[in-house]
Amino acid sequence: MKIFSPHTMRMFIPRFSRTFLQKEVLKDPLATASKSVNAPKVYRTKTGQISMGLYEKMLQEAKEKSLAIPSPDADIPYNFEGIDQIPETKDSFLFQQILNENEIREKTLISHLIKMYQAFLMSLEVADETYLNEYCEKGFAEKTLEALEKLKMRGERVVAFEDFSVTSGQPFPYQGFFIDQVLVRGLSTNRSDNLPKSQYHYYNDLDKLGCVVFTPLNLQDPNNFKTKEQGDKLYEDYKKVLVRCLLRIQSPMRLKLIKPNGQELIESNDNYSYNHLVLFESECEIPPKKKQRKDAYRRVSKFQLETYMEWMRNFVPQVWRIADVDNWMKCNPLIKESHREFQDEVFQGSKYDENVIDIRRI
Repeated sequence: MKIFSPHTMRMFIPRFSRTFLQKEVLKDPLATASKSVNAPKVYRTKTGQISMGLYEKMLQEAKEKSLAIPSPDADIPYNFEGIDQIPETKDSFLFQQILNENEIREKTLISHLIKMYQAFLMSLEVADETYLNEYCEKGFAEKTLEALEKLKMRGERVVAFEDFSVTSGQPFPYQGFFIDQVLVRGLSTNRSDNLPKSQYHYYNDLDKLGCVVFTPLNLQDPNNFKTKEQGDKLYEDYKKVLVRCLLRIQSPMRLKLIKPNGQELIESNDNYSYNHLVLFESECEIPPKKKQRKDAYRRVSKFQLETYMEWMRNFVPQVWRIADVDNWMKCNPLIKESHREFQDEVFQGSKYDENVIDIRRI
């Protein structure tokens, strides 16, 4: 007997369901003629009749065949089902000031970041070390390459492709939306350069300005300023500023998992959200301490110091790098011990749960 695919069954079932609702149960003509009390029931469809036993058998076979195809599962920086729970969108005043001051259009920046994400998915297909090391955070790149090597040892691999089945083959655009942006002063994107959290004074202005400042406690120790070089090094590290942006991307580009026997595993459209969350980072260029400004209303003396907010907005983002995808590294905290204090079960489901996507928890 022909084995019907789940797709074929989805085409058949709606037509059967109308008959079930109307309860148009007929008797098999041959059985009626013989007046048999055990006459099999049949159901009328637009294409004829089908017995209840045959229908149930077809349905069971389709169900078993569907269950026999597992969902793709691999420990890589990509959620095959997409992200269902999108974090609440937050605004960052200082981030918008940086874009305005440097004449960076938000739409242009988002387009650039989306292209980085596309290239990232394609790099997973071939384990492109050059791209991953250049455009991903160091720890994230190393862990990704290790995951791809483990996948290769099992004889599996991933393939990037564009899926337009949800729109009946019609292309739909890549879209990006900023979920959150944070400016961090005093830390580096190179996690090994950052001290434990206990060795910083921590100032949080995330709710108003969207920034957080880490001041090393060793700035208070006179022994660290025995030479001019030592003092300059401490202050240079303290003045570092970086930007972290969480971007929601709606993309037709997906990954499928290829098993050793050549079987392709793709998450069904019913379970796929088409949403992914990508964390980007960029270290910023340090602006001059003083700046001469002219505008139509006033002239600012070159000797007048700018306010803290004016100084921060002058920072210029440099090379953007991917730091996490779909919360694979729990937002890849800048200080590695950041999540230790939230491991207790009492925090599960709250904003302190390490599985909750929140880049404001540095």
